[in-house]
Amino acid sequence: LKVCDKFEILISKIENFAVNSRILKRSRSASHHVISQLFSTTNSDTKMGRIFLEHIGGLRLFSCASCDTFLTNRHELISTRFTGATGRAFLFNKVVNLNYSDVQDRVMLTGRHMVRDVSCKNCDTKLGWVYEFATEESQRYKEGRVILERALVTESDGIQENITPSIP
Repeated sequence: LKVCDKFEILISKIENFAVNSRILKRSRSASHHVISQLFSTTNSDTKMGRIFLEHIGGLRLFSCASCDTFLTNRHELISTRFTGATGRAFLFNKVVNLNYSDVQDRVMLTGRHMVRDVSCKNCDTKLGWVYEFATEESQRYKEGRVILERALVTESDGIQENITPSIP
């Protein structure tokens, strides 16, 4: 398809979404809402282009259990003492190859938090959540950190990269 054809398809999807959602106002804010709603959906027809995946390496790797996409490594693990919807969950400092939902206000065992659900960038399987804000001062260490549910990820061996040059 040519770029102009793709653009026409996109406009058609936006118009259909607007009609289906009963958003018929022609104001700029309504158009912005329609576009943001269209692109925030996880429907596979809205995905366009290539998916670029990252890999941060490591000796022990954590990957999506559904599609084996790399997510993080053992070095980024902060704690294994968390609980998610499926049981045990791990707190990580850095996780890559994720999609993020809109911010949600949740009351958890440790207090009220603003969080985003996270899903695999490759297969869109929900994997956990990221803490955006904690209302309790004692819980602020979680902000920006990611929870991955143990049942939804796999752990495997990585490879050690020799980063020091050999000296003859």
